[in-house]
Amino acid sequence: SVTPTKFMNATLNKHEVEVLRSVSDSIVRRGRVAKLDAAGEITFADGSVLALPWPSAETSFIHCTTTAFNFSKSALEAQVPVWAESAITVQEIFQFPGFCFNGAVIAWLESQSNLADSQKNQLCELPPKTLNKPPPLGFTAGDIGALTPAHPLLVSLRNLRRWYSTPGMGEWLHSLRLFSLAMNGYSLAEGRELAERDHNGLVEVGAEER
Repeated sequence: SVTPTKFMNATLNKHEVEVLRSVSDSIVRRGRVAKLDAAGEITFADGSVLALPWPSAETSFIHCTTTAFNFSKSALEAQVPVWAESAITVQEIFQFPGFCFNGAVIAWLESQSNLADSQKNQLCELPPKTLNKPPPLGFTAGDIGALTPAHPLLVSLRNLRRWYSTPGMGEWLHSLRLFSLAMNGYSLAEGRELAERDHNGLVEVGAEER
């Protein structure tokens, strides 16, 4: 196996991992794919070509590195609320741990019949439309650019505080294998405390309002 260097989130269960490991002899590691040919050949960015050992007509090519939505980039696009009349627009409402988690949160909120759509949208703050340029993530780990109330990281933290304040949602989050705090062994009480501590620290430096 190969240990990932980025975005190390749980997106599969243990059984699915075992199934994937059973096809390890068919794994090819040559870097980025540049082109998929109708004849069943894969051309890589370094110019090398791999001819598949099975008919291309029986092959599905799935691009697993493309992004379904991007929390920072979405601020540049025409945004709509997650919940609107007769429609749910799946969007990234929390920067980390990623797409599967965001979808799970939206699905959980949709299942709460006691919440109106307006209340659900209040629990899913999005980057403001006035943010005309995504904030930089920097060249080094931990460099996330200037922290302002519009920064996607702070939007995420505000959402997290709201979720912890919603009856039953904190308990659900900590039962979810996709939630980073639960994955790292934080209890519900510890998660709530961490969210409040982060908020208070941001208030102290003037990056967030109390």
